[in-house]
Amino acid sequence: MATGQPFPEVRSELDLADFGFVGFIGRHLFRGQNSGFEFNQGGVASRHQVRICHVSSIFDGLATESRMNSTETTCSGGVCGDLPVRKFMKFKPAKAKAGNGASWNRRIVVFCKGAPHMRPSYGAFPKAAVRLLIVFLCLVALFACDEPSTHQGHGGPASEMAPEVARPQGETGAPLSRLDLSSLEIGETVILHPVWDFYWGKLLLPDELSEHSPDLRTAGMDIWSKIGFESSGYATYRTLIPIPPGRPMGFQFSQQLTSVKVFLDGKLVASDGIPGRSPEDTKPARSNLIVEHASESGLVELVLHIANFHSFRGGARGVVEIGPAQSLRQSRSFKRSLELLASGFLLSIALYHLILFAMQRGQWMYLLFALTCLSFALRIPFLGEKTIHDLWPGLAWEIQYRFNMGLNIVTPPLLILFFHLLFPAALNRKLLSAFLVVCSVFAFSIFLNTIDLGRIMFAYYLVAAGPALLMGFYMALVYGLRHKGSGRTMAVGMGVVSILGVMAIYQNWYTRDYAGQLAILAFVSFGFFQAIGVAQRHKESVVKEKALAIRLQRSREALSHQRQSLENDLHDSLGSKLVDLKLQMAEARELNRQEVKSRIDDLYSLFRGQLLFMEDLDYSAKDPITGIQLSLLRRYSGAGRELRFSIREAQRPFIERYLLEDSFRMEFLQLCREICTNDLKYGEGESRWSLSVNREESLTLRQINSISARSSFYSRELESADPRPSIVPVHARRRAQKLSGVFQARVLRTVFACSARFPSG
Repeated sequence: MATGQPFPEVRSELDLADFGFVGFIGRHLFRGQNSGFEFNQGGVASRHQVRICHVSSIFDGLATESRMNSTETTCSGGVCGDLPVRKFMKFKPAKAKAGNGASWNRRIVVFCKGAPHMRPSYGAFPKAAVRLLIVFLCLVALFACDEPSTHQGHGGPASEMAPEVARPQGETGAPLSRLDLSSLEIGETVILHPVWDFYWGKLLLPDELSEHSPDLRTAGMDIWSKIGFESSGYATYRTLIPIPPGRPMGFQFSQQLTSVKVFLDGKLVASDGIPGRSPEDTKPARSNLIVEHASESGLVELVLHIANFHSFRGGARGVVEIGPAQSLRQSRSFKRSLELLASGFLLSIALYHLILFAMQRGQWMYLLFALTCLSFALRIPFLGEKTIHDLWPGLAWEIQYRFNMGLNIVTPPLLILFFHLLFPAALNRKLLSAFLVVCSVFAFSIFLNTIDLGRIMFAYYLVAAGPALLMGFYMALVYGLRHKGSGRTMAVGMGVVSILGVMAIYQNWYTRDYAGQLAILAFVSFGFFQAIGVAQRHKESVVKEKALAIRLQRSREALSHQRQSLENDLHDSLGSKLVDLKLQMAEARELNRQEVKSRIDDLYSLFRGQLLFMEDLDYSAKDPITGIQLSLLRRYSGAGRELRFSIREAQRPFIERYLLEDSFRMEFLQLCREICTNDLKYGEGESRWSLSVNREESLTLRQINSISARSSFYSRELESADPRPSIVPVHARRRAQKLSGVFQARVLRTVFACSARFPSG
C-alpha cells in the first residue's frame, strides 16, 4: 500500500469581484503536454485538494500578447511524489491573442512535491469543448460541497488505483472519524462520518490488525463496487471514534450487505448474520443493530466484519448513529410503531374493499385496489426498521428477499390495471397488453439465484415500476382533473405517490436508508388518497343510480308518449289515405288500374316504414348501436347505396351509456333517420357515418356523403360553412337542439358533411 503524504490543500484566494468569471474562463487555458489533475474532497471541513502532474504551463496572469516559455516538470511512473496517479486530463498546446490587458495576481493551484511554479503563456480563446471542460473543472474545484469518499483500489479487475484519504490518526495509527462531539455531550443523537482502514479479503480480529497493512483508507459507508472492489467477498473495517469519556453511549448500525459483526474496543458486541470467507460459511441477514458501550479514554475502536455472497451489492451502507442508548431505543420503537400502524392502515383498507367486492362482484376496481393495498401492507414490514423480525422472528433472509421481490413484481401490473378500470379510455389496450407481457416475463426471474434476481429487479424498476407510476399519474391527471370529486382526489394522490415512488427507487439505488421511508410514505399516500377517491366514486355511483332511476321513469313516460305518437301518425297518415282511396273508388265508375296500384303501393310503403321503425326502436332498446346500424343499413340497401358505419370498439361502452335513456335513444334514432332521408334525397355513392366520444366525453355523430350530380345543389364551385338551407336537414337540426346538442353542416364542392355533438349529462 502506498502511504504517501496527503495532498496539499488548496486555499483559494480567488476573488470573483476582481474580474469577470466568464472572461477568466474564456482567456485561461492550461497549455502543455499531458496535463493532468485530480480533485479530491477530503478533510474535516471538505476542503478542496488538488494535485497536478505533467504540467508544462499554468496561467498566472494575462497582460500582453507576448508569449513566455515555461519549464516542464515530469512525474515518472504514474506517481507524483509518493502518491499514485489515478487519471489525467490532457490539453493540447494552443495559441492566444491578448485579452483586454487585465492582470491577474491570484494563484489557485498548488503543485505536487517537486513541481516548480510555472510562468504564464498567453493564448486565444479555446475551442468550445475545451472551454466547457474548464468551466466544469473550475466549478467542481470551487463550489463542490458534497462529501464523496475517495479510495485507493485493490488493483483487481473491477478497480483503478485511487488516492487514499488523509485523516487525523489515533495512537494506534487507525484513522479518526468525526462527529459533532458537542451535541453528543448534551445528550443528542449524532451521525458518524467515518474514515476507515479497509482490509479487503480479510476477516481480522481487533488484536490482529497491527500485523496487517490496510488496502486503502476510505471515508463514508459505501458499497464495494463504488470503491473499486467486487460485490462478492469479505472485508474488515477499522476506525476510531471520539465519545465523551466514562459515559455509556448507544451505537446504532443500519443493515449491512449482507452480514456483519461489530467489535468495540476489541470485544464482539453484536452481529447480524454470520460473515464468512465463502458462501457456505456466510449466513446473510437484514436487521438494524443497537449496542451500548462506554469508554474511559474517550476513544472507541470500532471494527466491522462484513461479508456478502448472496446479493448483487455488498459492503457497508446506511449510517452509524451515536447517542444515549435509551434515546436510540425509543426512536427505534417509535419508528416501528409508525410502520406497523401504516401497514395496519393499508391492510384495513384492503380488507374493506375485499368485502365491497364480495358484495358487488362486478366491481373489479374494488378487487384490484384491495390487492394493491395488500401488497403495500405486506411490504412495509420488510422496510425501514424491519418489523418483520418482531412479527416473525427467525425468518430466513432468502425467504424475506424473494417475498419482497415478488411483491415488487406484482404491484406495477396491479396498479396499472386499477387505473385502467377507473379510466378505460386513457390507456390503449395494445399498450396495456404489452406492459402486462413485460411484467410476466420479469416474473420468471423470481426463480433465479438472489444475486441475478437483484440485478434484474433494478432493470424491472426502470422498465416497469417507474413507468407504471408515471402512467398512473398521467391517467389520473389527464382524465381525473377534468372532473371534481373522486377524479381530482385520485389525480392529486397519484401525483404524490409518483414523486415519492420515483425518489424511493432513486435513493434505493444509492443504498440510502431513507429510501425505505420514502417507499412507506408512497404506500400510505396511495392508500389514503385512493381510498378517499374510491369512497367518493362510490358516493357518485349512488347519486348516479338515483339519477338513473329518475331517468328510467322518464324514459318509460317518453316511451309511452312515443307509442302514442306512432299510433297518431298511423291514424292520421294511413287512415286518411285509406279513406281517400275508399271514397275515390266509390265515386269512380271507371278505375285506372295503374293509379290504384300506385296508391296501394304508397300505403304499403308508409305502413311498412312505420312498422320497421317500431321494430328498430325495439331492437335498439336491446342493443342501441347495432339497432341504429341495422336501421340505416336497411334504408341504404333499399336505395342501392353503400353504408360505412365506423365506431371504435374501446368506446362502445361509453356510447351505449349515452343511449341507455329511452327518450334520448328514440330521439337520437329519429335524428339518424332524418339525416339518412336527407342523404337519400340529395346524395349518391357511399355514405360514411361515425359515432365517437371525445376527451370532453361528448357524444359526436358524423355523416359525410357526395352530393348527387342530378341534384340542383350540385356545384363544383360551391364551398361554404353555411350551406343552402334547403340541403340541410332542418328537422334534424331541430331535433339535435331538442337534445341539447349542436348541429353543424358544411358543403365542400361536391361533398356534404354534417355533425351533431351532445354534451355529457
